[in-house]
Amino acid sequence: MPTSGRLPKLKSLCFHLGSFKGKEMVCLGKGFSELLVLKHWKLESLEELQVEERAMEKLRELDIRCCKKLKVPTGLKHLKSLQELKLTNMPENFITTIEKKKWQIWDDTAHLPRITKDNW
Repeated sequence: MPTSGRLPKLKSLCFHLGSFKGKEMVCLGKGFSELLVLKHWKLESLEELQVEERAMEKLRELDIRCCKKLKVPTGLKHLKSLQELKLTNMPENFITTIEKKKWQIWDDTAHLPRITKDNW
């Protein structure tokens, strides 16, 4: 992630089955300065996603799909431009935690992102 985060023109990034093998992913401050869309699809080993302050400052959409081991990401509050959080085939406790804590997570933003959830 630190290397990818320095790509100045990157607008969209999708990690899918087999593209990431680690347990922890960290988005460093000032990283991904132009990123608008981030997708995490079927990352079987991913357990933690951390977003540091000033990382992905323009992110509009975060799409998390079938990441069964993932805990609620730390640093979501730093995603002040986030408009939509898509959760597909995620564990019920993950979804429930996001829904219960959304006001705490985004307490100082002008709007809450739309949270869409789906199971298929």
